[in-house]
Amino acid sequence: DARGIQTVSASGKLERIWQTAYEKSQQYYMKEMRKRSSVKGSNSAPQRKAPARAAPRYAARSTAPPSKKPRNAHSMMHMRYKELRKSGMATKEAMKTARAEYGLDKADEGMDPSRAVGQMFGLM
Repeated sequence: DARGIQTVSASGKLERIWQTAYEKSQQYYMKEMRKRSSVKGSNSAPQRKAPARAAPRYAARSTAPPSKKPRNAHSMMHMRYKELRKSGMATKEAMKTARAEYGLDKADEGMDPSRAVGQMFGLM
């Protein structure tokens, strides 16, 4: 409580508690520094083992590294979309074409976008 803190700080008790904690902290710091300096002086070159190299994850399956081929229709469609955009096609047209090429446009037929957003937020 605020009144208790004011009376403790007014009497100087809080200052003495802080000073005691600070001195203990300084003593601990000096003790640790002496330990470190004595360890460094006695053991000038620490012996360290070299870390074992882990085998590549793909080594168990085959000797060839994994290919960067997409595995599902969405990632393949996304790569095709990027290709179409790089070739200069408009954003909407590139997405429509890429989705049609991989058959992902069938879910879009007969769907009202505003209704889908409303369902997503639980309004409909």
